[in-house]
This record gives sequence, structure tokens and C-alpha cells, in this order.
Amino acid sequence: NCSEHAAWVQYKLDARIDHLLVDEFQDTNPTQWRLLLPLLEELAAGTSGRSRSVVLVGDEKQSIYSFRRANPALLGVAANWLEAHLAAARYPLDASRRSAQAVIDCINTVFGSDPLRQRLPEFHPHTTHHTDLFGRVEIIPLVGTGKPETMREPAAELRNPLENPRGETGERHHYQEGTLIAARIAALVDARTPVIREAVSRAMQYGDILILLRQRTHAPAYEQAMRAAGIPCLGAGRSRLLENIEVRDLVALLNLLIAPYDNLALAQVLRSPLFGLSSEQLALLAALKSGNWYERLETLAAAGDSRLAPVYGMLERWRALAGRIPVHDLLDRIYHEAEVVTRYTAAFPSALLPRIQASLTRFIELALEIDNGRYPSLPRFLDQLERLRQSDRDNPEEGAPEETDHGCVRILTIHAAKGLEAPVVFLADAAIRPSNTRAYEALVDWPATQDRPAHLLLTGKQEDRDSASRGLLEQQEQRNLREDANLLYVALTRARQYLYVSGCAAEKSTDAGWYHMISSALAAWKRDASGARCHQTGTPPPPPAASPAPQPVIAADPRLAGRITTPPQLLQIAPSHTAGSETAWLPGDPDGRTRGIAIHRMLDYLSRGAAPSPAAVPCSLAGSLGRAIDEGELQAWWREARQVHENPDFAG
Repeated sequence: NCSEHAAWVQYKLDARIDHLLVDEFQDTNPTQWRLLLPLLEELAAGTSGRSRSVVLVGDEKQSIYSFRRANPALLGVAANWLEAHLAAARYPLDASRRSAQAVIDCINTVFGSDPLRQRLPEFHPHTTHHTDLFGRVEIIPLVGTGKPETMREPAAELRNPLENPRGETGERHHYQEGTLIAARIAALVDARTPVIREAVSRAMQYGDILILLRQRTHAPAYEQAMRAAGIPCLGAGRSRLLENIEVRDLVALLNLLIAPYDNLALAQVLRSPLFGLSSEQLALLAALKSGNWYERLETLAAAGDSRLAPVYGMLERWRALAGRIPVHDLLDRIYHEAEVVTRYTAAFPSALLPRIQASLTRFIELALEIDNGRYPSLPRFLDQLERLRQSDRDNPEEGAPEETDHGCVRILTIHAAKGLEAPVVFLADAAIRPSNTRAYEALVDWPATQDRPAHLLLTGKQEDRDSASRGLLEQQEQRNLREDANLLYVALTRARQYLYVSGCAAEKSTDAGWYHMISSALAAWKRDASGARCHQTGTPPPPPAASPAPQPVIAADPRLAGRITTPPQLLQIAPSHTAGSETAWLPGDPDGRTRGIAIHRMLDYLSRGAAPSPAAVPCSLAGSLGRAIDEGELQAWWREARQVHENPDFAG
């Protein structure tokens, strides 16, 4: 805005923009607003008769990104500006097109009661377009109010630390809560609970279920409970991509391609599902006395070992490409040639398959994201991965499959679930109180109506704060409480039909956080046979039609399980292969490419000449092929070309 070219840039942008739409405006920060405001001012000043429009979409109740400097008050400032300068109209977002009436009743009751009513004074009761859609809300009794249950039965003897990890009491409570949630999920799926979308009823599946957490601290306990119950799930653990075993195998492979003397990396790669060698086959490498393991692999492959020769051939081929093509292209070739996804899918249990597939996809995407994929250097890529591994803030997260392309329960943080929805939502760990992470944080007070910050405060120890600092921090605390209410609102509004709220009792505090607010507001609800408060609306739809009976399994002929001996595979003749073909590293002319190029050039030479073809290869042709004129192989190719050219069946 201060540059001498700012007005010219503003003019050029205005000339190109007729319609402006900004979604999720409640997450706009002051800097972004100051960049957008000149465009709006230019649009309001225009008198050229152009048909133009501005649409800002936002909901202050869903502003949960203050750590990115988002200021929900900017939505009101922008709305007032548009009304004053462009005669804009406001449309409230109080009618849901997603949730059943039971979910809306829960939201209205919770946010219409203290203390949330005080934190969101502008909240208005919501309505829904799906008043007839069957819905149910249930408040599961708090876990951990009695004697804590352990994740494993206590052993009679001392615990073996190599086999049995020591579990913390808090983790036991969360594991117990996860076990209750897993049992409820299994019951819902086994009962073929109906899920309705666009007036079509079907049986509930694992992919219809979201488990939302306020923070990732105890996510592993919920994941472990799901897997112990045999329920496939995709976890919410932060920064675990580079720690997953399948990703560690690929990193070991990439390290091996630039450092073949790394015996440990080679052993990991050979034992992984990439090649699946047995311990006995690795013992053959260990039995040799000379050279590192890669040199021993080369020796055994040269000796004709039918299992190790193809492995060595693949590794050599990838090593040759490692310094020539970008990392993403190298990984793409490895994924294709080694059938990475198929091999890992076959090697892991079904409960882990969603995570395996998402991690493998996320890892190859990472090769494009680091430095925008511009640098083909493999060492640079590996160095950057190590930096990410050591950084808690920047460590990449696991990927997630698309909403319509998975069959697993998704465990997500509420921030990660923003913008998503699901027929069934479990708000787990709702009694947790967030820890104070704002010590020594820079507090930037930037009023929505001003063009620059009013205060910049570096918070220190509490005893060192003066009255002005304490006043600013109290204002910030009120904004934090409002965002905490926004976060709960986002969590509850993810549910389409079924909403369950659960939590663990705190050991050292009587404050049950959100769980206490919700259960207190819904105290008038009736309890079911299990003691849970519940509320449902709409007419329960009939159970979906039963799945067709499975076809009887026909026993396979046991002879099909035996080894099938096949002749060696012949190499396909492909003269048009490029220099990067799979056989380019082999000596000689294994795929016939050189022969094909030579004969093609000879036929071209013969078809252009008017005189009878000479018996010997012309000198000019031999020179263009880089061959000696008396070379036997060249003469044989010439005779073959002449026979084709002189064959009357090919005469034009």
C-alpha cells in the first residue's frame, strides 16, 4: 500500500475483477483485510456501468484460528463497510441444511444456557431444513469417576519393559473411554443402523463415523481401543507420518540409493514388504566375509541366485536414476515397479490399511511440497525430511482418504474436521481442559477498525506484569473463551444425524470442561437404560434391506497352490524406448533397440535410392550408425533390410 506502484497495481487488478467472493471470512486476519479493502474501495468508486458483485461468506461462531491472527470482528466491520458503500444486504446463517432436529435442539439448548450464552451473546436459535430427518443425541456417562481400569490385566510377576509398556492412569481412562466408544460403534454397525442421505436410507458403515478430539494428546489411546476392537480407523496423531513403518522403509530405501554401504538400511529394505526376503535369505548375505552387504548382494546376484538377482537389478536401476530425475519421479517409478501400495496392503491387517494407503500417498505428495518439487537432489530431500522429523511444529501429518473413498472410522481434531460433516459424530474427551500454552507469547492487539496494531506485548512472568499488561491479558482471555465456545460449536455442528458426547473425569480437578457445560444444559433430558441422557426426533426409518446372502465358497483345487514353473520371460523388442527405459542399464542390445534403429534407417535409405541396392553397406550409412563397414552384425542387418525392401509382397 505504500509503494509508488500500489495505485497502478490496484487499477490493474480492478480492471480484471468483476465478481469477488471470499469464503470463510471469519478466519481473515487484519493483514488480509488491509489487502482486500483497496479492491473494495476501487470497486465502490467505479462508474463504468460494469455488472459487478461482492459476496463475503462467514460465520463468527466458527472462527477458531486465532493462532493465525484471525479476527472474527472483521466480519462485522466488512459487513458495515459494504452496507455503507455498496448497499449490501446481510443474510444470517441460522438455518441448517445439514443436521437433524435433535442435533439442532442440542445446539440451541447448550448455547442458550450459561456460561456459553455469555460467551456468544449474538447466538440466535437455529432451525433446520431437515425437521423430519431422524436424529439422536446422547450424553455418555463420564468415564473415570470410579476406580480406574487398566489397559492390561496386572501381571503376577514383574513387568517386562520390552513387552509391556507402562501405562499412565490418564491414558487408562482414555483407553477405557475409547473402548466404550468402540463398543457403541460396533453395536451401531452390527445393528445396520439406518443412515439417510438425500432421502435414500442405507446401513451405517465405519466410514460414516467421525471421532472428534479437542487436542491430540490422548489420540493414541483412542486409536489403540479402536484397533483392539477390530474397528478400522485413521488416527489423528500429529507428526507421525515420518515415524510410520512404511514411510521409514521408503526413507531407508532412498538412503540406500545414495549410500549403498549402509548395511542396516539394506537389511531393513530387504526384510520390508518391498522385497519380503526371509531371515534365511539375509543369512546368506551375513555368511559372506568380504565387502559390505551391498557388495555381497551383487556377488550372490552374479552367481545366479534367482531370488536376489531381480532385487539387485531393481536397486541398481533405481540407483542409476537417483541422480538424474526429480525425487517425485523417482518415487513414482519405485511405487510402480515395486508395486509398493499392493505389497504393503497385503502385508498389514485390514484395520491398518487406511493408514497405510494414506501414508504412502502423503509421502509421495511430500516430494512435491518440499521446495515445491523443484530440486531433484535426493540428498537434499532426505536432509529436509530429517529436519522435519526433528521439528515438532513443521513435521508433516498423515494424509486422510477422501470422505467417500474409505471404510474406516476417522479420528480427527476439531480443527482438522472444519468443513467436514458425517452422519455420526462422537465428541470424545470432552471433559479435558486445555493447557495454557500462551506463556511468553507475543500478544498483538490489532483492533478491527484500525490499519495497524495498537499494542504489542511480550508476556512474561505473572509477578512481573503491571496493571496495563494485566488488563490486555484479561481482554485476550475473554477472546480465548469466546474462541473456545466457537470450537465447541464447530464440533457439534459436524453431526448430521447422530451425536454422542463422552469424556474422562479429571484426576486433579473437578472442572469437566465442555462435558459439564453440555450435561448441565441438558439436565432435563431423560436417561435411557444405560444411564445416558438422550434425545431423539423424527420417525425412525425402517432398517435397510438385508444384504444378499454370500455365495457359497467353492474349494480350490489344491494343485493350484503349488509352484508353477514358467520359461524365462522374453524381452519385448521396443526400438522406440527412451534412454531411461527399464533395460537401458543392461549391457549389449537386450531389447533390440539398436538393431531396430539401424534397420529403420537402412529401410529409409533403400526406399529413397533409385539405383539397385548395393550388396555392401554404404559408407555413409555405416558412419551415421557409428559402425565399422566390415562389422558382421551390421552386414547381417543390411542383408535383412535388403530382403524386406526387395520382397515383392511389400512393393508399393
